[in-house]
Amino acid sequence: VQGVMLQMFSHGVNIIGMWILLGIVQRKTGSISISQLGGMAQKAPRLAIFMVIIAFANISLPLTNAFVGEFMMFAGVWQANSWMTAVAALSIILAATYTLVMVRKVFYGQLTPITQNITDSNKNEMFALSVIVVAIFMMGVFPQPMINISKSAVAGILNLYH
Repeated sequence: VQGVMLQMFSHGVNIIGMWILLGIVQRKTGSISISQLGGMAQKAPRLAIFMVIIAFANISLPLTNAFVGEFMMFAGVWQANSWMTAVAALSIILAATYTLVMVRKVFYGQLTPITQNITDSNKNEMFALSVIVVAIFMMGVFPQPMINISKSAVAGILNLYH
């Protein structure tokens, strides 16, 4: 249960970062269609770096916030049902593939007509994304404070079902 709580909190942080990035891309290009975007890293390298970091956190790369919760979830699921662990692992592989393909198509490759004149992140955008990235790495490298905070909630949930 604690792994699920950590994973959901991490997912919330990562999705906020993704939505901020989506808003920036839409404001700068007028589109959020993957097929219309491409090569943005050439014109907006800082934006691409933030996207890659947040995408890696989204797929639970070690040292990012979602890794700890996902690891704890998988350990619990493995103890309960190894077959379900295989199904969950397959879904994670598919989600990671989709995320990495999206990053490659949008930020790398050939520039498209709507991305040719894109500008990089401004100071406000960089600040907002930096806060998200710091949270991603702090929770990934030092997960114990979040584990401690969630202990009482987890105990309460477990008491309801036992």
